[in-house]
Amino acid sequence: MAKGERIKALREQFGMTQDELAEKIGTTKQTVYKYEMGIITNVPSDKIEAMANLFGVSPSYLMGWDDQDQNIGQKQIYNDPETEEIAQLISETPGLRALMKASKDLDPNDLKMFIDMVKVYKEKSGE
Repeated sequence: MAKGERIKALREQFGMTQDELAEKIGTTKQTVYKYEMGIITNVPSDKIEAMANLFGVSPSYLMGWDDQDQNIGQKQIYNDPETEEIAQLISETPGLRALMKASKDLDPNDLKMFIDMVKVYKEKSGE
């Protein structure tokens, strides 16, 4: 698999848009597109390193020098198991990911109100 294909596959695996990846690595959507399409083949090392850290893979895997990276998405960045479990659920569940994105910019009072609403809903539905 070529470098651009790996970048695209990992981005999609993590449920990210080209805009989101671009923002996280400090570039533009157009540049990410060019990386993925192989138009830009000499990806700067700081961008390779940023993507490798973001996706939990080695830079050599992204570059196509390693055929396998057993640690895809498994980078240990959480201090406690509950946080890791929640992050995994968000990563694997599109609805939870959408919920987190929709609520990430709420102020603390609105967030508390939203949490209370979810609790009431769960009580009514018997969960």
